Amino acid sequence: MYVADGEPLPATYEPVLRHVRAVAVGWLDPSHRYSVGSVDDEFVARLFEACRAHATARTRGYHRCPFCPADRDAGVGPTTVVRGRESVRVGDAKIRLVAKDGTWLVAPTLVLHYVTGHAYRPPSESSRPSRPTGLRPPDPGAARRAALGQCSGMSLERC
Repeated sequence: MYVADGEPLPATYEPVLRHVRAVAVGWLDPSHRYSVGSVDDEFVARLFEACRAHATARTRGYHRCPFCPADRDAGVGPTTVVRGRESVRVGDAKIRLVAKDGTWLVAPTLVLHYVTGHAYRPPSESSRPSRPTGLRPPDPGAARRAALGQCSGMSLERC
């Protein structure tokens, strides 16, 4: 399902608190061009960790890479990304990273494969809310605290 990088995330993709700005990153599709280039290793390491340990909204199946003929033709099953001695299966969840300004960058876990396997370059600093080193997973308890009114008017970073 394609959504242009930096566009507001459709409400059907991810429930988001009213005070949170959420934008799409990495919702690629073969019928649309995407930015190509290299990213630094620290960015890849953070992205790998986000997919490994902070994926949300897991599905009951896997979305295969639409750019890999083997994946497209294989049917069900995960795409796996290997980094050193670790591996992570992608295509069954989303990741949410928080920029320094509080914007949520929401991507399918397949974004890791797109970066490492297809040279996808997420939006540059000029169009992204923050540098990759400023990204972190959201506080999992922030949404609950906000819903209970404990964080009203505050940013996620202070909750």
